Amino acid sequence: MPQEQRPRVVELLAKMQNDDSLERRSLSTKSSKKITWCSEERQRERGSLESARASAMLFSADARAHEHIKAQLQDELDHIQKTSENCDGALRTVLQDATNVSQALDGTRQDDAVAAKVLNKALNGLTSLRDQWWGHETNNPVGTAMTSLTGVKQSFEAQAEACEGLQKESSDSAKMVAGRARDLLAALDAEGRKLELMRDFYAKRKRRSTSMKDLYDSQVISAEAYLRNLDQSCGTGVLEQQSHETQADVRALNDADMVFKGQPIKAPHLLRGSSKSLSPVEEAALAMGVSID
Repeated sequence: MPQEQRPRVVELLAKMQNDDSLERRSLSTKSSKKITWCSEERQRERGSLESARASAMLFSADARAHEHIKAQLQDELDHIQKTSENCDGALRTVLQDATNVSQALDGTRQDDAVAAKVLNKALNGLTSLRDQWWGHETNNPVGTAMTSLTGVKQSFEAQAEACEGLQKESSDSAKMVAGRARDLLAALDAEGRKLELMRDFYAKRKRRSTSMKDLYDSQVISAEAYLRNLDQSCGTGVLEQQSHETQADVRALNDADMVFKGQPIKAPHLLRGSSKSLSPVEEAALAMGVSID
């Protein structure tokens, strides 16, 4: 290698060393900025992760509470509906019994009235017979019979009047019971409607809380995945992986300068595994990337 090339080698070596120093400072600055950014990003994302986890737990508890209240309201609504059915059945039974009693009393009253009319007609006939055959004498057998029949007729008339009174009393009682039963059914229906509205309200709240829980669960998954990616991209191994080409060029030029000075160099790492003996000039040429073949 001509000695005239040494100034060029020295110039390149100085430039490469200066560029390498600048690159090292730049890499150091970039590395420091990246470390700071990674730290801030981890802190921010961990805060987001904890917030998402807390929100997911909150909405999960909220959904369970709404489900519990909704179930209680449904139980109360079922109880009211069952009570309404029982009350309605009892009302129907009372009204049917009242109708049956009224019909029975009406039939009895009519029978008693008819019997009284029959006896009255018989008494009219006996009166004519008594007047015709015995007149108004004492110890008249027709008169004795008429007295007995008159008592029976009065008994039938009294029973007819009693049946009419019982019929009216039964009807009034049935109407009173029916009125109160209908009031109870109306109150139960109104309460049932309120419970249905409350149940539907808490069912809607439960669905909304479940939806929000699912949303925050997905945010937790995303945040965890992002933190894993940060751990991979911000690891010390990644930050330390820098290009060694400039350093290799600097070593090559430094070796060449040592050759020009007549100093020995260590170049086994430049021989790429070759076992061939090289002269100092050949070693310098290899260091500069010049083929010696």
